[in-house]
Amino acid sequence: MARDFCIKTLQEAALSYLAEHLDRRYSYHNAVHSQDVCAALEEFLQSTADPFEPSEREALQIAAIFHDFGYLVRPDENEICCREYVQMFGKEFALPLALQVRAMELIMETAFPYRPISAAGKLLCDADIEYIGRDVFWQRAADFRQELAAQGQVMTDLQWYCREVEFLRSNAFFTDTANRLRGALRMENLRQAEARLQKLAREKI
Repeated sequence: MARDFCIKTLQEAALSYLAEHLDRRYSYHNAVHSQDVCAALEEFLQSTADPFEPSEREALQIAAIFHDFGYLVRPDENEICCREYVQMFGKEFALPLALQVRAMELIMETAFPYRPISAAGKLLCDADIEYIGRDVFWQRAADFRQELAAQGQVMTDLQWYCREVEFLRSNAFFTDTANRLRGALRMENLRQAEARLQKLAREKI
């Protein structure tokens, strides 16, 4: 129970720090997204049949909290840049070094395109992208489009929906847990994206 309380307090402190210090141009990779990932991970951990050891569960929780903290300094090297924040908060919250190291290993598994190698890494990657299987997908997609536009990557509607269809098609979940909880709505979101793309393509002809 003491460790659970520590993790919850750590999450609150860290995500408050992220919200305060992150450039507002990041309308997707921000504290709201990190909170979503943490919540999805907890849901997946409660539903998974995989017998993760307590230390592995804790490392997963820490990795979910910090997985995008690199956006504070160098987004193009996000994962590796998370280390300084894991260490900074690890010191403040007296997290064991082994737990910090394992959390960083898991964060490195979330580098895109995803190629997770461990069962825990697969669950974390699924939590990172679980919004594709929820009804918030369109809002989160709009947030990401806005973020890209702020960086000069402006797309037409046709270009955007081409991208979203490809994204939904190529990013299936890694775990049975995520597929069971998010798979059906992921396919529905893909169907809707394909329909919008087809409509835009017809209008362009």
